[in-house]
Amino acid sequence: MTANEFWDFVHSPENENRDFELIRGMILELYAERVGKGYVVTNDSGITLSEDPDAVVGPDVAFFTDVMSLMI
Repeated sequence: MTANEFWDFVHSPENENRDFELIRGMILELYAERVGKGYVVTNDSGITLSEDPDAVVGPDVAFFTDVMSLMI
């Protein structure tokens, strides 16, 4: 699949609330939210890396696992 075909695919009505990536011509659906094993944040979030001295960053994107759901 080409990048242009991928664009059309992800913007079709049936894929409106789904997330995909195109890797070497193959479509991969992203399932992080769907399986409930974690969550994704973007640069609008503040993530504390350290305290005293404080360091807070806003990564472009980050995925955090839900440790409690992984233990169940």
